[in-house]
Amino acid sequence: MDYNNIEKPVNRRQEQRMLLQGLDLKIKKTVFGLSSNLQHYEKCRSVDLSVNGLAFSTDTLELKALEKVEFTLHIEDHEITGTGVICNKRENDSGTQYGLMFLSVTPEISTVFHADDLSTAELKSLSENLAEQFVSSIHDSNSPDRKLLHNKQQQLFDAFRYYLIRLGEMGVRMPSLQAEKLIHPIQAVKIFRETDQTLLLRWHNCKTKQTDEMTITIQPEVLSASFLVNKQRCKTVFQVVDYLGQKIKEHIQFI
Repeated sequence: MDYNNIEKPVNRRQEQRMLLQGLDLKIKKTVFGLSSNLQHYEKCRSVDLSVNGLAFSTDTLELKALEKVEFTLHIEDHEITGTGVICNKRENDSGTQYGLMFLSVTPEISTVFHADDLSTAELKSLSENLAEQFVSSIHDSNSPDRKLLHNKQQQLFDAFRYYLIRLGEMGVRMPSLQAEKLIHPIQAVKIFRETDQTLLLRWHNCKTKQTDEMTITIQPEVLSASFLVNKQRCKTVFQVVDYLGQKIKEHIQFI
């Protein structure tokens, strides 16, 4: 046997990998024969992605090394489908994590790794995802409560920002500290991160000539959290955003 002609195993850790969590990923076992039509895709949690494979975690699928699977993956408008083989398995805090090596995959996979093939919306989505995973990776993984607080705080921050931007797009303006000047709500309402557990919002009240405030304290519960908003309890992020709308309602004008 000519050992010099044997292919050396590829070090897949040196591949270009992207931390992409929260993507629409579904996987099912490859089954041949009539029973293949009865096999359903199971929703899984993406971990990272490369041109040759991906990592994912699941609570429902029980897979073995070298077992073949089929998958579908959606990234914005791109649908990536293919087949693969399970190459590793390990347990972590988020469940069972698997490494999948592609056997076949649609060409759309290359668009993820080539920015010139992505639309502005896709670049924005992927860049936000990468930023979120970067911050998540440097947070203390041994503190579930801290991670929950950070995630809920970011949800609130994003919800407020999108809400205020949309109000401005619909012609809403609010007073500024400068007399008789109206500005976009995203400029008028200042959002501050007080601690991991608290957000503070401030805006100008033209009637009192003072600053109005809204304080949101995140209160961890079992696998979830509630919010204490100016001493009033809210169960969801949407209730908190609605509360903000009621607070600034008397200050808004339309252009």
